[in-house]
Amino acid sequence: MTPEHDAQPQSDRCDVVVLGGGSAGYATALRAAQAGLTVTLVEADLVGGTCLHRGCIPTKAFLHAAEVADAVRHSGQFGVHASLDRVDAAEVLQYADQVVSRLHKGLTGLVSGQGITVVNGRGRLVPGEGATPAVAVGDRVIHARHVVLATGSAPRSV
Repeated sequence: MTPEHDAQPQSDRCDVVVLGGGSAGYATALRAAQAGLTVTLVEADLVGGTCLHRGCIPTKAFLHAAEVADAVRHSGQFGVHASLDRVDAAEVLQYADQVVSRLHKGLTGLVSGQGITVVNGRGRLVPGEGATPAVAVGDRVIHARHVVLATGSAPRSV
């Protein structure tokens, strides 16, 4: 191959391309795939987004560990006499990581099982064919009939 040929962007086609693999993005991708559409999901990090990996799920795992410790402290009122020796922060963190890992594995299996193509990278809208936009991820261009923006949010000071 010539260097000029190597420089040509890879082009893909699908019915729906979803930018963002967080809760809204993967739910949209799954629903579109269940409706029989071909779907490409573009995610810069890990499918599952902030909620699964750094937000809701790890926080709920920490909260569950705290509730278990609290239940032990108050178990005597139920006639169950137990003692709490200590809370090991490293083990609680390991527990939260295991929860996240298990859920991520299940989610990626579900996405894969629905035939959704996952492209890792930062996608950006680019001119497509006619009035239809396309999505570029590095040198790859994805043409789709529908583009869904599900890129999440960021806090902003006012």
